[in-house]
Amino acid sequence: KNIANNPNGYYYLTSDIDMSGAEWKAIPEFNGILDGNGHTISNITYASNESLIYCNNGTILNLHINQFYSTASMANVGGIVYENNGLIQSCSANVDITSSCAWLGLIAVRNNTNGKIIACKSTGTVKFNGTAIGFSGTPTIAGGITSSNEGIIKQCYSNVDFEIRSYVRQSSHVSGICGAFNTTNTHAIIEECYFSGSIYLKRYEG
Repeated sequence: KNIANNPNGYYYLTSDIDMSGAEWKAIPEFNGILDGNGHTISNITYASNESLIYCNNGTILNLHINQFYSTASMANVGGIVYENNGLIQSCSANVDITSSCAWLGLIAVRNNTNGKIIACKSTGTVKFNGTAIGFSGTPTIAGGITSSNEGIIKQCYSNVDFEIRSYVRQSSHVSGICGAFNTTNTHAIIEECYFSGSIYLKRYEG
């Protein structure tokens, strides 16, 4: 609430936060500095197209997320940020979830042209259930760091095991680092990153 009221401020976490039992509504826009100081925010529940922060134009550092959920089917969800136009550095997400998301990025949904994600990591397991895998015509786009990238992702690491099920007529884009990469954007860069998890895909006739 304090961040939403003053999105240009400097914030420094002094303890871990457990958000069990509360549904989180994203901070609409952030332009300041948020230093997690190595602390962890756990058990976040997102209702729809959500993240901790919807649009980041500032700097987010040293923040760790342990487990987040979405109660909405076919939502687009990011572990920390939905739209990143700023800097996310030295942050992490650890999850063990069954997802009903259309777009899922464990750090951010979209890393836009001016966005930078540096030295971040993700770990855990993600299973996409049948409702999420384009059975109604919507493809799944997911990545261990971001769903899509038009900016810079550098020195990031993902050790996430993905399990995806989809009809053959649907397209699913799932990657250890970035689900969808804009190859026509000369500003889009992914470098010095690696993925050590797994991706299991099963496609159904229909």
